[in-house]
Amino acid sequence: MRRVVRVFAILLLVSACSGRGIDQELRIELLEMARADQDLRGMGMALMQRLPETQAEFMLFIEEQNELNVTHFSRLEEVIAAHGWPGRSLVGVEGTEAALTILSHATVDQQKTLLPMLREAVAAGEMTASQLARREDSILINDGESQIYGTFFVSDADGNPVLAPVRDPANLEKRRRSVGLPSMEEQFQQLEQELGMPVGRGNLATDGD
Repeated sequence: MRRVVRVFAILLLVSACSGRGIDQELRIELLEMARADQDLRGMGMALMQRLPETQAEFMLFIEEQNELNVTHFSRLEEVIAAHGWPGRSLVGVEGTEAALTILSHATVDQQKTLLPMLREAVAAGEMTASQLARREDSILINDGESQIYGTFFVSDADGNPVLAPVRDPANLEKRRRSVGLPSMEEQFQQLEQELGMPVGRGNLATDGD
C-alpha cells in the first residue's frame, strides 16, 4: 500500500512539473550559452591582468568574444521569435537569468529594442523588477547617461571599481526598495567582499568620505 501511495505521489509531482510548461531543453541551452559566455570572459580577465605580455592573445580574445556575442544574440532572437521573452514559466528562474546574461552583451540599441518586452515580462511575473532595473541601469550608463538604481559599476582613471553616476541620489534608496534591491551599503559591502578591495562611492560620497 505504501508503495502505491508513493508511486501516486511521484506521478502527481511529475504532472505538476509538466503543467508548469518548463522547456528543459531550451533552459539547458540558455544555461550552457551563459556559461560559455562567462568562461570566455574569465579567460579574458586573466589575459588582461598580464598585459602587455599577453597583448596578442588578448586581441584574439576580443575577436572571439565579439563573435560569441553576435552568435548568442542571434540565437536569443530566434527564441524570442518563437516564444516571446524566455521567462520563468518557460525556462525557470535560472534560464531567465541566463537569457539576461546573453542580452547584457548585445549592443545598446539591441537591448533598447527589447526593453518594452522586458517590462511586459515583469508585469506578467515572468522576471523580477530588480532584473529589469539592472538592465535599465546598464543601458543608461552605456548610453552616456546617469543610472537610476545604482546597480552599475565602472573603473576609475586608476582602474579601481567605482559606482557609476546616479541620478537624484537623495531618492536612490527609495527607488531601490521599490524594485526589491538591497540598500546601497549592503551592495557595497557585498561587492567589496567579492573583490577584496574598496569600491568607490562615486557621486554618493559625502565630504566626510
